[in-house]
Amino acid sequence: MIETAVDLAHRCFNEFEFYEEEKICFRLGQGEIRFQTRLDVLYDVKVLISNGLKHDHEYRGYLRRGACRLILVGFVVSAIGALLFGLYCWWASWAPDPPEGHWLRTAGPFIRKGMFLLLAMAIGGPLVSLSGFSQLRRIKKIDREIAVAMKKKDGPNGDRSISGDVR
Repeated sequence: MIETAVDLAHRCFNEFEFYEEEKICFRLGQGEIRFQTRLDVLYDVKVLISNGLKHDHEYRGYLRRGACRLILVGFVVSAIGALLFGLYCWWASWAPDPPEGHWLRTAGPFIRKGMFLLLAMAIGGPLVSLSGFSQLRRIKKIDREIAVAMKKKDGPNGDRSISGDVR
């Protein structure tokens, strides 16, 4: 049993894994707990998370900053990997073959692994950024839903209408 306040219950879920893979996953201090997805529970959890996120502006800001940070990290990792990979390829294209016994010949297998890592960084960086854009899109969708709900509450003049008996 996990006890938490109803208005903060959405913070216990890994909402990105929930929306992407439709898996119920709780964040804990020691890691995560995953459950098999039951369709009868899925809708109720989705409503709980959506309602919680709609009313928790601070947490949405935290998620938005995390998504923007992920986008930036993806671009930086990709740029560094591509730049270093490109510089090495440029250098290797005009550099003469090293003589026998040269340190470059002994370091060859390590250089190959490093080049593979740089290429993986150059290719994987945009995927990390895409994940950040996906998270940011989801948060903006929630913001739009809140704005639509607020417009429905507003009166025809843009002011909040007062309902009920005024004496």
